[in-house]
Amino acid sequence: MSKYRVTVDTGGTFSDFVFFNEDTGEITITKVPSTPREPFQAVLNGVGELVDQGVPAGEISFFCHGTTVGTNALLEEKGAKTGLLVTQGFRGIYEVMEQTRGYGPATYDLFFEKPRLLAPPYYTEEIPERVDFRGNALQSIDVDASREAIQRLKKKGVHSVAVCLLFSFLNPDHELKIKELFAEGFPEARLSLSYEVLPQIREFYRLSTTVINAYIQPVMASYLGRLETRMRELGVATPKLYIMQSNGGVSTFKGSAEKPVATVLSGPAGGVIASMGTCERVGIRNIITFDMGGTSCDVALIHQGNPVITTQGKINMRPIALPMLDIHTVSAGGGTIARIDAVGGLQVGPDSGAADPGPVGYDRGGENITITDANIVTGVLDPDHFLGGRMKLNKAKAEKLLEEKIAKPLNLGLLEAADGVLKIINVKMEEAIKAVSSARGYDIRDFTLVAFGGGGPMHAGRMALDLGIPTLLVPLTPGVHS
Repeated sequence: MSKYRVTVDTGGTFSDFVFFNEDTGEITITKVPSTPREPFQAVLNGVGELVDQGVPAGEISFFCHGTTVGTNALLEEKGAKTGLLVTQGFRGIYEVMEQTRGYGPATYDLFFEKPRLLAPPYYTEEIPERVDFRGNALQSIDVDASREAIQRLKKKGVHSVAVCLLFSFLNPDHELKIKELFAEGFPEARLSLSYEVLPQIREFYRLSTTVINAYIQPVMASYLGRLETRMRELGVATPKLYIMQSNGGVSTFKGSAEKPVATVLSGPAGGVIASMGTCERVGIRNIITFDMGGTSCDVALIHQGNPVITTQGKINMRPIALPMLDIHTVSAGGGTIARIDAVGGLQVGPDSGAADPGPVGYDRGGENITITDANIVTGVLDPDHFLGGRMKLNKAKAEKLLEEKIAKPLNLGLLEAADGVLKIINVKMEEAIKAVSSARGYDIRDFTLVAFGGGGPMHAGRMALDLGIPTLLVPLTPGVHS
């Protein structure tokens, strides 16, 4: 019997699928519209297409998923109500953060604000205990005080709790004791111990990473639980259910539900790993990956066959100190919105029309001009052959709204306005490419630009010329490369 490997990458506009027949080597690809309100439904819709083709669900032998569920919960601040337990006298670590406001434009921003605390002071409790820098217990944990703190968090209605005690990476006994106390008095709460999430030095970064894990854990666990349940109902029986990790590897559904902070670059990481494989086969060792989807653009650099790895990234100004591929993301995708700003200039991004309602040309109620609409008007996208001809685009509607909202206010022709939108978004994406290459001392002329994603190849030619990149490589199936 045939065995199928199924992989899916959920994006802001479409979810991309690749089905691989292990017996014949045949590859089938498909795209289905993403379902932002219930992200797992798009995954089920794609798997359902394979089943509709006559493949029994029981023949699916492997499933791997790049997901943005945890990332979106963090970016949109729609995670769980999160509590925090810290060593007595050290509750200010999380509030003070890095002390500095950062570098670059933030230095001169008169209205700069630090990110909101995911575990605010009201949900923070101090635990009487102390471990020194050698891992020796100077003060044993106060069990009764810990129980009282746990009960206070329970009464306040928190759903998830981060525990980050001083020097617990050297001696985890006190954090493990708190884990026992939660099992006794608050077993329904999700618990993230810093010793298990990130057992290493540098207190604030360990605390920040643990809090983020606790904040998105209930959301991710619920998503993966429902997805697995529905897939089992479809008849998918394989135990090989995996989620892509930020470091380019994979983890089981269970592992990702327990440590979702490791999945925040889940989708973009797949594209970097795929590009490494593609370039290895054609003998290219220096590449810049350019992944433009429906909501964002992700770029990364691979030098001499090795991707750049970082152990400290940031998502929306919040540090995550885990090994991850060094991917630079900007808000630039097919759904990115163009408009006239308050002073009469053309503004493109950062907000997106996403999949619902989407660009005007999708004819699903969208009323904002997007990058996709500009590509329709300029003729880059063929309205009759979008999504393999399965989805018809409304070019006339895109032209009408682009004329009303962009061209007339700027006293431009229709094509001039559309081209202006594309030029602005290209510059933003070019700056992202510079940030991972020339800004770090690499000679951009030594690299090949690998363009993929639903929008990457449409923009890459002009961008390569602008940047002076001599070679452009587009994978055979760029839309599902990740």
